[in-house]
Amino acid sequence: MIKINKEYSGFTKDLKIDFSNEIWNPQTEKYNLNNLLKLYSIKEIESINKEYNKLLNYLNVNIEDTIHYKNLLGNKNYSNRVSDIKNKITQLKNKSNIEYIKILEERINFTSNFSKIHYNQKLIDPGIYDHISSQTGRVKLSNKEVNFLTLKKEDRNKITSTYVNGRIYVIDIVSLEPRILLHIKGKKDIYDIYEFIKKELSIKADRKSIKLGLISTIYGGATSTIKKISGLKEKEINAIHEYFDIKSFKEMITQDEDNITNYYGRPLKNGTAILNHYIQSTSADCALLAFNNLMEQWSEKRIKFCAFIHDAIIIDCHPEAIKEVENLKFIFDGILNIKLPVTVERIN
Repeated sequence: MIKINKEYSGFTKDLKIDFSNEIWNPQTEKYNLNNLLKLYSIKEIESINKEYNKLLNYLNVNIEDTIHYKNLLGNKNYSNRVSDIKNKITQLKNKSNIEYIKILEERINFTSNFSKIHYNQKLIDPGIYDHISSQTGRVKLSNKEVNFLTLKKEDRNKITSTYVNGRIYVIDIVSLEPRILLHIKGKKDIYDIYEFIKKELSIKADRKSIKLGLISTIYGGATSTIKKISGLKEKEINAIHEYFDIKSFKEMITQDEDNITNYYGRPLKNGTAILNHYIQSTSADCALLAFNNLMEQWSEKRIKFCAFIHDAIIIDCHPEAIKEVENLKFIFDGILNIKLPVTVERIN
């Protein structure tokens, strides 16, 4: 379901449309048409308010006394706008991946079901997550009292449970981005990615250096930069490049320049950062879908999902559910068919 705001259509109510049967209803939805047009690089619909307010100012009409758009703008303008919206929807249907629209809806439903939480002794709303505007597919947070996406780790202890004797936990996916890339290349069920790479490629460096080198390499960093930040030797960086076959992988995902998507079907724009965007957007979809599965798995438990932080979630746990939370070892996404190891850390 997608929403067409009344400021774009000129109707008295927002509309939503179901792509599968094109049924229109005067209801609201969690994301709007212009967001999807932007995602698929289709020219957005201009708000009717610009033209409408211009007329109101010209007529010296108080904004509080305004009447319906149609009465001021005329039938022709009104019908042309409705026709334009229908054309945009047709373009969107022709260009978009309906299955990915469903994934977006699942992502949005997941974060829309987050619960309020105590922060600094105040009960706060979780905010509204934007799943569309980022090129990397990562979420942004708006209408927030606290931005959990940028919250410093040392401030997490200000989060307290809404349950008596409850606990706050962070559940974090282990090494998500390199794990996704290895999985796509057929290397599955590896717990410690960096130790695996160290042994597989006979790299004589510590785990931290290998982590920095691997992440920088798969994100397209220059060899000189990777050497500087990781301390790895050039031959070790080259070995990582060859093992992951970065060049061929990049060629594979960009072979259809007019239809570049991540693993799940999210549209991507070609450019120097395409490999970075592919891995980050695929990882974002994977994490959100896997955590959504966990939310459904725990739906009968007294466990509240409160915030999402890229590859981690913050939950508020009732005392009776503590054992189940602390025993969690893996979460799962069925589309990529990947088992994701997690760490569970109590923060309050």
